[in-house]
Amino acid sequence: MSSKVENAIKAVKGRFEKKVDKNGPLMPGMISRCWVWLGVSSLNDIYGRLNIKVGDRWLLKTPYNCAWVLAGGQLPPPGFNLHHLCKNTQCVNPHHLAMVTATGHRRFHIIVLSATCPNGHPFNEVNPLVDGNGYRRCRECANESRQRYNERRGQKHAA
Repeated sequence: MSSKVENAIKAVKGRFEKKVDKNGPLMPGMISRCWVWLGVSSLNDIYGRLNIKVGDRWLLKTPYNCAWVLAGGQLPPPGFNLHHLCKNTQCVNPHHLAMVTATGHRRFHIIVLSATCPNGHPFNEVNPLVDGNGYRRCRECANESRQRYNERRGQKHAA
């Protein structure tokens, strides 16, 4: 099915390119400008959508997936995602995209979600701690929790 979808994406290349502004912002850390998607996007859809007809069915695809295919890539297989290196979800510049595992993608997003943990400790280069499941934990809170556990354990053994 993905090769049919990829061929359908290539068939809408002209329509796709009319909906892209290649003079978007230059995001921090990037050496080229974002290509901003000007097509359909709803208020709760931060990525935009593009309708593509495959046979007699219509599929909704994200514009950045279409840009990836038009640049010569393949749609991500199960367990993989395209990640916006520029952090601009409206960007469809294929040079700003990277295919990563779903776990790696989750780690990218978890690390940048907030500036502090729920207890107010700042997230910086030293803190956070990313656990084996890809979730962000506060290193200071983890250390405090371990210390309380060891204190309780020590009191049990002393009694």
